[in-house]
Amino acid sequence: MLRQEVESLRKDITSKLDTLTTITDGIKTRLDDLASEQNKLKLKCDDLEKKNTETANHVRSLQQEIISLHQRSRIDNLEIVGIPETTGENLINVLERLSKPLKLNFKEEDVSVVHRVPTKKGDTSIIVKFTSRRKKAAWLAAAKLKKGIKLKEICNSPTDNQVYINEHLSPFFKRLFGKAKELRNKKKLMFVWIKDCKIFVKESKKSRTTRITCDEDLDIFNGD
Repeated sequence: MLRQEVESLRKDITSKLDTLTTITDGIKTRLDDLASEQNKLKLKCDDLEKKNTETANHVRSLQQEIISLHQRSRIDNLEIVGIPETTGENLINVLERLSKPLKLNFKEEDVSVVHRVPTKKGDTSIIVKFTSRRKKAAWLAAAKLKKGIKLKEICNSPTDNQVYINEHLSPFFKRLFGKAKELRNKKKLMFVWIKDCKIFVKESKKSRTTRITCDEDLDIFNGD
């Protein structure tokens, strides 16, 4: 009777172990399936992340191209700041008067378009589009050689207000140039200048020249 009970118990245990093994195998199979599905999802996520990065880079590249195109369209332009607007003014005559203290031989045909645009200060500046980059460069060189133009040299003005002749920067690069000058004021940059509508900076006399095309270029000098 004892042998029968032991044998019966053995068979019962064996049956239960077989059932448990079957259940365990099922769980293992399900876990393997879940692991496979997880791996597939991970591959899809990696692929989507890669495509998202590529799309973001493409969008950034397009944005930079648009910004460059906006600036390139101003390559033959100068912005003249500091000459008050008068009723019924003739901007060609204004340019002619301005050319005299600069000792330039001005001709109307040197100019393609001239008009005024509003500024953030509430007044206006004069935008001049020259017929050639050489003409524009001549005005910039003359203004640099003059080292300062007073308004009373152009019109009957009792003040010594300064007139400035600058490269015509797009709003994006004008903001970027302002940010660069702020860093210069904070002594984080020594030199900030514009050449051919491009922004350049130097940390010191001996450091290399860096061209600035975006905020990230300046963040390096800001310690960000």
